Amino acid sequence: MSKEAPLSERQQVLSWLHPWILAAHTVTYLLGLGAARYLGAALDTPTGWLGWLWTLSLQAGFFLLEGVWADAQRASAPPPPARVRLERRAVLAGFALLALTASLTVGLVHAPGAGVSTWVLMAFSFVLLGWYALPPWEGARRGYGEILLAVVGSNLVPALAFALQTGTVHRLLAMVTFALPFLYLASRLALELETYAQDVKYLRYTLLLRLGWERGLRVHNGLVGAALLVMGIALGTGLAPRLGLPPLLSLSWGGFQIWYLGRIRDGMAPDWRILRLSAVLLYALPACLTVFTLWSR
Repeated sequence: MSKEAPLSERQQVLSWLHPWILAAHTVTYLLGLGAARYLGAALDTPTGWLGWLWTLSLQAGFFLLEGVWADAQRASAPPPPARVRLERRAVLAGFALLALTASLTVGLVHAPGAGVSTWVLMAFSFVLLGWYALPPWEGARRGYGEILLAVVGSNLVPALAFALQTGTVHRLLAMVTFALPFLYLASRLALELETYAQDVKYLRYTLLLRLGWERGLRVHNGLVGAALLVMGIALGTGLAPRLGLPPLLSLSWGGFQIWYLGRIRDGMAPDWRILRLSAVLLYALPACLTVFTLWSR
């Protein structure tokens, strides 16, 4: 088996940290805060910052540990000394971030909105990210990591932001976030198509690899359809049109992406830049439009 082209230290650390995922989860955290504000809660700014740092440190710590562990498992030869030093520093940084998470947890005990809902959401976030990153579960290496991150980032993160401000959860939050995990998974399946051949070659188990690319494209289309259905149900059961229609209209990207992936399946040479842009917008547009609508009230 031929070796992958080596990454620089900076590129390697970024590949472990998944900064775009952290950025997306920052958006969904703002969504949860916006939902609390939309319902009339007086936001506690220090608690908002503390909760955001808690989610970032928890995720970044587990991401670093998972990235180093996964690369070590795939290595076919002993790594050079410089790589060993980088991995040791990354592991130490991962544990330091988890220690920071623990200290922030102590600080959140005294948050005005801290309550049973808050602790349950924090515990679920910790468990699912541990399942994602750590042996013996190693969800990220078994092709299920995307599902776990979809739940954490699209549901638990905004719910935690909301609960820290209000002490509870609300049906509005479910209405504006329930479609997001479907869109996240559809976006990841589209993005993973570009690296599918390399993932097969280097045994990187992604969700698309687990499904197979043809079945994965069908699942992608079903996920977009499920997101449309969920948004339609939310609008039909009381979600204000000003909250539901902008994300629903932005899902036109989903129709384009289904068409474009169908062309690729039929043999068209793909323009990966178009597919990457479409996949990012499929998730980012509904999330950002919802955040904008909630905060502009």
